[in-house]
Amino acid sequence: MAIFKDYISLKEAGRISGYHPDYIGALIRSNKVKGKKIGKTWMVSESDVRTHFSRKHYAPISRGFSSKKKLFLVLFIVVMVIVITVIGIFSSYGFSINPSDTGISAKASPQQSLTETVEPQSTDAEVMQASQ
Repeated sequence: MAIFKDYISLKEAGRISGYHPDYIGALIRSNKVKGKKIGKTWMVSESDVRTHFSRKHYAPISRGFSSKKKLFLVLFIVVMVIVITVIGIFSSYGFSINPSDTGISAKASPQQSLTETVEPQSTDAEVMQASQ
């Protein structure tokens, strides 16, 4: 909304430049950009804003993730979901990954261990007698 010819609000200047209106207000107060205070509202010269930001080669601060960062984030989340799913499947079937082993070992589930009968181990003397 232009009140004066070639003057715009700080909010509109922020949209044009990609910077926060408070920063543009600071540029006005430091006399780097022409501006006037009308009532409570600061107005800035649109041509000065465009000239200032094109001359200084400003790049507006990114307000989000770049496409590469988004891709990395999505891939990371997908990999984590797959890892968590695989771990959940292994643990539901009674498998666990033992760090001291090089492979995956199966554990008896609690239901199996309750139903199995435990055979007493024979002593060396009993083995000797049975072999004779």
